[in-house]
Amino acid sequence: MVREEILICGNVARDIILGEEYFGGSASVIATNLKKLGVPAGVLSVIGNDAFSKSYQDYLAGEGVGAELITSPLKELPICEVFSSDNVSSARRWTDNGCRVAMTEMDFSLKQLENRYRIIHLVGCPPELVAKFSDTTAALSYDPGPRIIHDPAYINKNILGRSKYMFANDEEMNAIQIALGTNDPAEIVKNYQLEALIVTHGESGSVLYHKNGDKIEVSKIKSYSVDCVDPTGAGDAYRAGFLFGVTSGVPLKQACKFGSYLAALVVSQKGGILSEDNLIKFKNAIHGNTF
Repeated sequence: MVREEILICGNVARDIILGEEYFGGSASVIATNLKKLGVPAGVLSVIGNDAFSKSYQDYLAGEGVGAELITSPLKELPICEVFSSDNVSSARRWTDNGCRVAMTEMDFSLKQLENRYRIIHLVGCPPELVAKFSDTTAALSYDPGPRIIHDPAYINKNILGRSKYMFANDEEMNAIQIALGTNDPAEIVKNYQLEALIVTHGESGSVLYHKNGDKIEVSKIKSYSVDCVDPTGAGDAYRAGFLFGVTSGVPLKQACKFGSYLAALVVSQKGGILSEDNLIKFKNAIHGNTF
């Protein structure tokens, strides 16, 4: 068996953006964008038995995304409906359709996952599912997701202590700090021995907290100015760009710049999966040393 790079564990969803349907869900979007960038990636998730789910599975197979770990216990996919281009929670509505419960009940061999994938990225996973990775020897990348804002159970200290990378936006970071009893993200890096903690701040850019010897270095990463068409998937695009960077062997700051630029490209289009035109722009930027 050929060992692939990254497994993304999280949801697969149907996005309805201003009345139009798109393939969505953090896990499948991140994995697809990574595969478009040349990084072998698979998805661990649940999907429905409806026509949209079938077309999504066919699409993932066509893109070469590893989808054999996606089971189909749902009647239909969860739905993320976007009502406007404003980057606020009130502009979206999430219909779960039983996804959360089904994800907690997923059965898999952790050893087989470790043998196949170098990195396991957990994004917005239910606490019960996250806990199943407590004994993994794989490199973990951890994104607790937006539910941490309302439920502190979505931050798992054991997983955090086993993780190499962690992601959060500014609102999620505030909730994480409260749950962990600190007001300093650098302290989280130190206490949990993270290699990198990335906090995104939308148009204001992002901040990288990372180890530099015995110190924690704080680096501000700029955002890239674009006309925002749809903010859906900006965070997922950032994660994909960053993970592409670290698997390519670039320094952490450079990986964050990749993430920032990929996020800008995605918000300039509808849907979270990178368009072919924007894929070309991203590759050209890398080859032209834009970063």
